[in-house]
Amino acid sequence: MSEKRMIHFKNEENGIEVSVPDGGMLRLFSENGDAQCVLCRYVDENHTEIDGVLYDTKDFIRRMKHNKISYAPA
Repeated sequence: MSEKRMIHFKNEENGIEVSVPDGGMLRLFSENGDAQCVLCRYVDENHTEIDGVLYDTKDFIRRMKHNKISYAPA
């Protein structure tokens, strides 16, 4: 049985901010209290598909911080 690949969302210093398995969910929390779960699919070591949109994992973390959205595995 093969292990699931892990998606590691890294910051600018290559520190891992959060990890989820391929096919796992990430929960996003906005400042106004809204929350949303998004589906994450492994593409490669530096890219993931989030709800059907391709992201560089570092860019995704940068965008979340810029928009003041926190995140955690769901």
